Amino acid sequence: MVKLQNLHTIQRDWSEYIVLTVKHRGRDVMTWGCMSPRGVREMTFIHGAMTACGYTRILTDQMTQSVQKLGT
Repeated sequence: MVKLQNLHTIQRDWSEYIVLTVKHRGRDVMTWGCMSPRGVREMTFIHGAMTACGYTRILTDQMTQSVQKLGT
């Protein structure tokens, strides 16, 4: 529905297009995983903030194991 308030203003009613969603109240999930043409490996859940040290640890531990198991 379009309502004309005056010659210079148009007001639109978009309520029929609004879809309600559920928010996750501050619970963010960060994960790391890998995949290749030879398959996928386990997903690692990251708790807290990601730092350079934490990312290096994930790459050292998880990626090395994944490469060895996938044979790439």
